Amino acid sequence: MTTHLWLKELGTKFEAIWFNVHQPDTVPDGFLQLNPNAKDQC
Repeated sequence: MTTHLWLKELGTKFEAIWFNVHQPDTVPDGFLQLNPNAKDQC
């Protein structure tokens, strides 16, 4: 949660995408490419 505050403070452009890792149908495309270890949690 605080990561986005740091990004905002640094002036970094970002987009927060909220989803539930316990509901695989809500996981956005490309998430597992960014975080391959999450496949065990999804």
